Amino acid sequence: RLILAASENDLLLDQVGANGLSEMVWSMAILNLKEETAFLYSICNDLNERQHFLDQLSSHDLTNLVWSFARINYAHFGVMMSISRALRKQITIQKPTSYDMCRTCWAFAHLVRKIESRSQGHLVSAVESTYTVRNDLAELRHEGRAMLYRLRRLVLDTENTRKDTDNPENRDTTFVLHSGQIADIYWALTVFGYRNDMELCSVLNEKLLSDDVISLCSIQSIARILSAHRSMKILFPDIIEGMGKRFLHLAVNEDLRFFNSGILAQILHAVVELLPTQHYSLSFYFEATSLIMRTDKSAGSFFASCNAYNISMITWALAVGRWFDASLIENLAIRMLEHDVLETSTASSASKMLWSYTTLISLDDGSYSGNFGMRCTQTKLFEQLGNILLTEKLTPIDASHAMWAMAKASFATNFGVFDHLAEFLGHEKKYEEVSVKQLSQALWACGKMVEFEDPIRAQLDGNVYAAPPYIKSAVIFAQHLLTRTEEINSKDISQIMWALARLKIQKPEIVDPLISVAADLVNSCSAQEASNLLWAFSKLNVSDDRISISFAERILCPNILERMNAQEAANILYAYAKLKFRNRQVFADVSTVLIQQVDTATSQAIANALWAHEQVNLPPPKELFDKWAREKLGIIGVGDSYGYAIDVETDPYSN
Repeated sequence: RLILAASENDLLLDQVGANGLSEMVWSMAILNLKEETAFLYSICNDLNERQHFLDQLSSHDLTNLVWSFARINYAHFGVMMSISRALRKQITIQKPTSYDMCRTCWAFAHLVRKIESRSQGHLVSAVESTYTVRNDLAELRHEGRAMLYRLRRLVLDTENTRKDTDNPENRDTTFVLHSGQIADIYWALTVFGYRNDMELCSVLNEKLLSDDVISLCSIQSIARILSAHRSMKILFPDIIEGMGKRFLHLAVNEDLRFFNSGILAQILHAVVELLPTQHYSLSFYFEATSLIMRTDKSAGSFFASCNAYNISMITWALAVGRWFDASLIENLAIRMLEHDVLETSTASSASKMLWSYTTLISLDDGSYSGNFGMRCTQTKLFEQLGNILLTEKLTPIDASHAMWAMAKASFATNFGVFDHLAEFLGHEKKYEEVSVKQLSQALWACGKMVEFEDPIRAQLDGNVYAAPPYIKSAVIFAQHLLTRTEEINSKDISQIMWALARLKIQKPEIVDPLISVAADLVNSCSAQEASNLLWAFSKLNVSDDRISISFAERILCPNILERMNAQEAANILYAYAKLKFRNRQVFADVSTVLIQQVDTATSQAIANALWAHEQVNLPPPKELFDKWAREKLGIIGVGDSYGYAIDVETDPYSN
């Protein structure tokens, strides 16, 4: 009724007055009346004609006005500038409160971000043209930055005064920040580009860690602060730890029936990007997540609120953080497979879910009794989400992640999906848009897929070998990696060379430069990487004693031998035998590793180790055969015979 009456009366401002107008716009914001743009336009036109009305408002009322316009995503350029001028005048007359200043900065930041993203923001300019709107937006951003600068000075001045005042009774208590206002400031810092203001961030963090602030921090504030830290690429471990403890406290003690899955996804996304894998502070967040989803009173509503993006993001965070909670992971996957979620799933969320779920399953050391059930769920995920990868718009990163997941899971039921992903990534230089790590993993995936696809394809094609179509893409990936060799690390090169060996790509113009890269990176190789590279060299017939010697020196380093497992030891011996490289010290020390870990070695690994000694004409340690025969076969006093060992290769990625 009010809106209808006002739209028919041009003298609205004269009737309700300045304070009434402020309250009316505030009411529209609270009621979320975003569709009443005609009424808002009428109000703003009246304000433009009667700008003296704004001088009648206090700084608090002016703040309410700009905050209200931001809440309903409506910015009339002329009015916003008038409000800002009036607010600056009020600030010079009377010191504003932290509440008003923080809300003002948030409002300008919110409007700028909404208008820039062209999502929901609406900017009304004097002349409707792209040029005018762009200039007006720049002015709006400038005004917001100016407000943020004033707030910054107030925060720092108040902090300096507090430190200089010995008597607590004389300290200024009118400018006090709580967690929500700190979150507002951080949000404004990210939007207006104050990403390197460590002085202000340090003061904000000190206030945040005080007991009276962090003990009242809401879940929403935790999400906003951590997201701001992620956007600004700043790491304050104390803040993340403190926020994590508070988050866990809320999960234990608060009623979380109406907990928003989007907030959880936002929090986990931030912390796993900020902290290194398996950092102790991550446990607070993951324990809280597990608790929320196990609690009967919250789990149902939580899962009901989950969409495809939130499910994939939460699962991705668990995978990056290496947090294996079988029940939690399985419930997320089951929800992902439900019809309403599948209908809204994108290629990005499908790819992220496949990568994450596959990564999490690989963390299981075999102790979880329900692993078979998880494998069944994994197969269903590939079957349902694979079709989305074929129909929805892909990005190169999505393709790379999905290829790795399919290869890691040995999912070859649908050749077409993997073929499509590889072709997409190799088409129109899309491979240039992914990192070297992601492209190396895509190349590795091609090698892994051909390992178990070859027999299946041969059967389908009447026992006539047909090269998989993705080998062409693999060659393209390898050729591109040659242009980015400075970005390649030891893990990347081990995956690249292994894939080339598995795919039988032996073109000298590709292999030779990559061998040089491997030689340059030998001193940063782990035992596993050295083992994989040597295996690849043996399959590619790389007969260069200088490379064999450099890798032998690396392998004999005490820290490498200490971390070497039985499978890696057997593969090294096998590879050196294939390369006809005879080094007594290498064979002796690596055999010692194998003897010490014979309980974890496979029969084939031991057989290959014994065969390797025979090929280079070195007697194997008697203890190697005896210990294996005693512990594996229960035979005592076997003797020195080892000639039975056969040359059956053990793939370093076969595990």
